Amino acid sequence: MIVLGIDAADYRLAKRWDLENLLLDNHASLETFSHSLDTPSTIEVWPSIATGLSPEEHGLSVGSGDRLEWENPVLKLGSRITSHLPTEVRYQLGRPFRRASALESARIDESVSHLFETGYVRNWPGITPAREWGRASEWFGQVSRGELTDDEYVRREMGNDGQIIGWLEAQALSDVSLAGAHIHGLDHLGHVYAKRPEKLRNGYEIVDTLVGQLRELADELVIVSDHGMQQTLTDDPEPGVHSWHAMVSTTIDGELPDSVFDVRSWIEARLEGETRAENGAATIDAPTEHLEDLGYL
Repeated sequence: MIVLGIDAADYRLAKRWDLENLLLDNHASLETFSHSLDTPSTIEVWPSIATGLSPEEHGLSVGSGDRLEWENPVLKLGSRITSHLPTEVRYQLGRPFRRASALESARIDESVSHLFETGYVRNWPGITPAREWGRASEWFGQVSRGELTDDEYVRREMGNDGQIIGWLEAQALSDVSLAGAHIHGLDHLGHVYAKRPEKLRNGYEIVDTLVGQLRELADELVIVSDHGMQQTLTDDPEPGVHSWHAMVSTTIDGELPDSVFDVRSWIEARLEGETRAENGAATIDAPTEHLEDLGYL
């Protein structure tokens, strides 16, 4: 089973644009939640999808990761020393530390179990290092400063998502029972193009095409989102702000989970008896000296 988390995939837009790969054989709206903010937040909802628990239980909420990182006395001192510098200079100096911020490095409490303990997972906020999310966040910052064209920005975001989906395709071709990953491109495009639905539709159609390739390889595919995105096409009051229109879509027949808190138990019930395949350590057959000459070792 392949689980693809698509951040901000709005159920209304998937249906309006008739995206057949996002809308698999069985699909529905999915109830989500807000905790720290007025609308659902990525850093809170994705860990809840993986654990089935609320932020109070899994230990991650908006700002929790930032507090852990920036309470470091060395970082506090550095921030004070550079406070007089121009904003752009401070931005560049802060890059290495932002890569280790809540977006990328925050984790659920160690004592909390999650869906992918018996599977494989990549770029899932709160569960794994979310490096691709961090990289895309830098591009989002560049857009805010007018440093990227629309075409270049979309290519970067969709290329990033394509790499992650490609990883899932490789898992689908391997002997694994469960693999999952999260992609963030539609969230960023939803914020940027909230008042330009034709550009947002382009991103949705690219993701739909990528998912179509994954669909052909996966025995079973589950797609889930954490929230949607308000925009002008559906006459929302706050374009560019998260909406409540999350979705779930799957190739599996039958009842679907009602809320983000039900996704874990719903998947586990359909994976009963499956175990993670474990193999011995990998070995290399080529001569060590040759590999050293090539610079591999």
